[in-house]
Amino acid sequence: MAVKLHERPLCLISLTVLIVTLMPHAWAQPVLTVPVPAPSGPDRVLDFYAGGTSDNYVLQVSPQGGSLAIGDYVSMGLMPWGYVTAQWPSGTVYIIFLVNVTETNFRIGFLYLTNSSDEAFMLRLFDYGSDNIQVFSFQGVQHVYNRTVSTAPVAIPKLQIPASAKVTNGLSALGPQLSLGPTGGEWLNGTTMLSIYPLYNQYFTGENDYDELWSLLVDNVGNYYFAILYMPNSDNSHIIIEHQLRLNDYVKLQGVTVDARWVLGSFVNRLSVTSAVPNLTVKIDGFPFQTNQRGVLSAVVPSGYATIEVPSEIAGPNNSKFEFSNWSHLGSSNPLKIVMNATVNLSANFTTEYWVSVNSPYGSPQGSGWYPYGTKVKYGVTSPIYFNNGTRLLFVQWEGDSKSASPQNDLTVDSAKQISAIWKTQYALTISAPGLPPNATADVLVGNESVTLQGPTPVTQWVDALQQLTITVQNQRVEAPSGNYSFSQLRADNQTFAGLVIVTQPITVWVMYAATQKSEPAPAMGVPSGGSAPQLGDASLLLLSTYALLAGKDIPLLTPMIGLTASLARLGYLLATILVPGGPPIAGYLLGSLFIGMIYVLPVSALLLLYRVGKTKRKPSLRTLVPLAVVWAITLALILLSPNIGALQGLVATLQILLMIATMLLFPLAIAFRMAKLVA
Repeated sequence: MAVKLHERPLCLISLTVLIVTLMPHAWAQPVLTVPVPAPSGPDRVLDFYAGGTSDNYVLQVSPQGGSLAIGDYVSMGLMPWGYVTAQWPSGTVYIIFLVNVTETNFRIGFLYLTNSSDEAFMLRLFDYGSDNIQVFSFQGVQHVYNRTVSTAPVAIPKLQIPASAKVTNGLSALGPQLSLGPTGGEWLNGTTMLSIYPLYNQYFTGENDYDELWSLLVDNVGNYYFAILYMPNSDNSHIIIEHQLRLNDYVKLQGVTVDARWVLGSFVNRLSVTSAVPNLTVKIDGFPFQTNQRGVLSAVVPSGYATIEVPSEIAGPNNSKFEFSNWSHLGSSNPLKIVMNATVNLSANFTTEYWVSVNSPYGSPQGSGWYPYGTKVKYGVTSPIYFNNGTRLLFVQWEGDSKSASPQNDLTVDSAKQISAIWKTQYALTISAPGLPPNATADVLVGNESVTLQGPTPVTQWVDALQQLTITVQNQRVEAPSGNYSFSQLRADNQTFAGLVIVTQPITVWVMYAATQKSEPAPAMGVPSGGSAPQLGDASLLLLSTYALLAGKDIPLLTPMIGLTASLARLGYLLATILVPGGPPIAGYLLGSLFIGMIYVLPVSALLLLYRVGKTKRKPSLRTLVPLAVVWAITLALILLSPNIGALQGLVATLQILLMIATMLLFPLAIAFRMAKLVA
C-alpha cells in the first residue's frame, strides 16, 4: 500500500512511519518463549546506501544490512524489510523500513532518503522496550537506485518479551474478523486468532486521510508481528491492515482489508449475554466472543443494528449436548438482529440432550438417538431371527444400562445410555418315531423337557447351540391296537448314537421302534424295588443293566454295585461323546465297559494271579487270553460291518452286549497278567 502523505512534512513523516511489533495478550501469557527460528527470509527493497553522522551517532545501512552506533561503544544492527515512496512538496521521498530484534526487545526504524547529495536524511526509530520514538538527522552520503534487490539472510535471536499495550487505543472497531477496543483486541486471520496490542495512535481529520493504530500482534503458536491498522475517514465500515512484518524471521506479509465498523473513541452501548453453558461462543456482528466459566459475556458494541448468534448445538461431556432453545424474551431466532441504542441483556437458553445408543448386530435395533432430559424412550430388537436352514438367533437380554430380558422395552433419559443386546444361537431338533403307527404315542425326554410323539409325525424343538443334550426314550415298549412295538435304537442324522449329543448344527433324531408279537410284556426299564432307571438311551446297555438289576434286586450288596456299574457306563458314553463328537456309539460301549472292568475285574484278577504266582512260582502266560481277544476282535468287526450286512442287523444288540463283556474282561485281565509276570 502506498502511504498517503500530508503536505505538512511532519504529518507526512508520521503517516509513512511503518513500525509495529506484535505481542501476546498481557492477560493470556506474560512471557512467550519461541523456538530459535531459521535465518531471516529475503525481502525485496530499493537498492540504496545511506551513511552519515548525527552528534555521537553513526549510521551505515544498505539492502545487506547495517548498524547504528553510538561512538565506538554501542552498535545496533538494522535490517531493511520494506519500503514506500511519497511525494513531498520538495520532491520524491523514499522511506526504507528497518528492523532490529534482540532476545528482549525489538525496534522499528523508518529511514527517509531523497537521493540528494547535499541534503540531510532522517531516521525515526521506535523502541518497544522503552516505548520511545527517537528522531535522528544525519549528514553524509545517500543514494537510491532505480531497481529493487533482495535483502541478505541474517540470524535472528530468540525473542522473549512481555506482551503489553503501550498506549490507550483511541479507535474502536467490530466486524466478523476484528474486534478492537481501548486496551487492544483480536484479529481472526483465516483460522488463526491473533491478539492485538496498541503501540501508537495517529489521528488525521481530512476527509481522505487515515487514522492509524500501530500494533503488536501475537498468534497462538508464539509468532510476533508488527502491523499498522488504517481507518479511512471516508469509509467507517472497513479497516486496512498493512505493512505486516513477522518478527521471528523478518518475512513481510501481504496487507488485507477487513469489514468492520469503526469509530474514533469507544463504543458506548453494552451487550450482555448469559447462558448456563460455560465458555460459550457468542458471535456479535460475526466476531466470535466467548462467555466465561459462569456463562457470562459483556461487550461494548457499535450503535445501530447488531446481530447476535450462538451455536445451535454444542457438544457436552459424557455423550451429552446442548441444543439452543430460545432467547429469554426475544423468541427463538438464531441469529438474532436487534437495535443497540442502550444497554441490552440477553439470556441464551439451551436444552440438555443425551445420546442413547442401542447396539445389536441383529434384529434391526431401534431407539438410538439424541433425546432431551426426562424423555421416555422405547427401544428394542426383533426376535427371534430365522435363517430358513434350521438355525435361528434368539434374544437373551440387554446389557449395559439395561438388564431387561424383554426384546422391547423403554427407559427414561436422565443421562447418556449405552445398551447392547445379547443373543444366542439355536438349532432345530426334529424328533420322530418312524416305526410307530399313527395311533401310537411315545414319550421322549429331551434334556429336561418331555416330548410326546404321535406315531411317525415329526416334532420340532429349538435347542441351544453347543449344549450337551441328553435324549432319553421313556417308553421301551409301546402297545397299540395294531400290535406291540419295542424300542430298538436312536439314530441322529441317520447314524446310531447313545442318546448324548453336542449340538453344533440342526439335528434330525429317529426313535426306532420295531413291531413284536403280543406276549408277556418286557421287564420295565427301572428298578422295581425303588432303584433309579438308567438314562443312557441305548437298548443294549439298558437290557444288560436291567437284567442284572432284576437278578440282584434281592441281594443288598449287589444292588449298589449294579448302580455303580450303570454310572460307569454312562460316564464312558459321556467322555466318548466329548472326545469324539459325532462319533459312532461303539466308542461309548468300549470306554464304558473299560471303566467297569478296571473297577471290578482288575482288582480281583490281579489278587488271584498274584496269589497263584506266589504259590506256584510260575509266570502266567498271556496266551491264555488269546481266545478272549479273538472273540473281542470278531465281535467288534461284526458290529462295524452290520450297517452294510442286512443279516447282521438283527444281531446288533447281542453283539454289543458280547463286546462289552469281552472288553471289561480282556483289558483288565491283560493288565493283571502283566503285573503278575513282573512280580514273578
